[in-house]
Parts: sequence; structure tokens; C-alpha cells
Amino acid sequence: MAGQSFDKQIVARIERIRKARLVVMQESAQRIINLAQTPVSAGGNLPVDLGFLRGSITASVEVPAATRTRPPGKAAFSYDGGAISLAIAGWKASGPLFITYTANYARHVHWGARGRPGRPWVTLAAQQFPRIVREVAQEVRASGAFQ
Repeated sequence: MAGQSFDKQIVARIERIRKARLVVMQESAQRIINLAQTPVSAGGNLPVDLGFLRGSITASVEVPAATRTRPPGKAAFSYDGGAISLAIAGWKASGPLFITYTANYARHVHWGARGRPGRPWVTLAAQQFPRIVREVAQEVRASGAFQ
């Protein structure tokens, strides 16, 4: 930075901070989703039977996705986080990021219904957000990439 005017140094520093902030927000969002998507069988809180609920997650920077009904039958469903990661990569953190479980029964599973207790996997993951943001911010700071 030697030889740069003071105002150019300030502008450059602000830009590095903006980039670091975006990296922290995107990585934190990805980790929260990974946490929410961890099935009970793998030590997480998301109940998985045929996988429709787990596979119904969507991410968008435009609008939340509409709910949908599981197709009939006992076919298993899979989850591919690629589309979620792409949506997060396109998120600029200046607007909303909509993460939606589109399975029409997701709310019933989360909050409970018809005498069945809820399994609040989304709430349990969201409660970790402050800790995850702190961890990611520390990792970004320690990387020195935005100094």
C-alpha cells in the first residue's frame, strides 16, 4: 500500500471487508444447512424415512419455493446439496436467502401434529447460527486472505 493515497487505502480496505463478510455469510449459511440436513441416523436431528423431507429442501435468492406432496409409493428419495450450494454462491448477502423444506408435511414433523411430538430440526440448527458465524469469522480472519 506504500505510495497509495489514504483514500485509496480506505477504499481497498472496505472492499476487503465486504468480501470477507460475504464469505462469512455464505459459508455460515452452508454450514447451517448441512447441520439441518444431518439425519438422526448420523447424529443429527432430521428424521428420515424415505428421504422426501430431506430431499425437499430448496434455496433461492428470489422467492420461497411452494410446498409439494410426496409422490405415491415407497420409492426412496435422495438429497443432492449441489443446487443449494449454487444458490448460496449466488447470494450476495444484501438480500434474503430463502431456504425452504417443500414437503407438505414439513411443518407437522417440525412442530408436531395429531398427538405426535415435533422434531424441531430447523430450530435446533438455527440456534447454532451465532456460534457458526463466530467460528467462520475466526477462520476467515486466521486465513489472512482479506488482510
